[in-house]
Amino acid sequence: MELPQFPGRFRLFEQTPTLASAYVLRTLLTAIFDHTSDRATAQRRLQLWVKQVKASGLRCFDNFLNTFRSYAVACRLCTKAP
Repeated sequence: MELPQFPGRFRLFEQTPTLASAYVLRTLLTAIFDHTSDRATAQRRLQLWVKQVKASGLRCFDNFLNTFRSYAVACRLCTKAP
């Protein structure tokens, strides 16, 4: 993942690339929720985000990913016709 150069208060990220990666991924996730208006696009963006998290090797998102996975399974079960 290509990390941007961070000005001023974000210089810490230059010293701690792992923290910078986590911050970028968190910002991307927030943007998905804040700026995606339709469900299909949100699902595609979330799937891409999950792939990026897995590729990063960061473990700080594991709890969120497990919760997200459980929610996704529950939603699929709830929307199936009897």
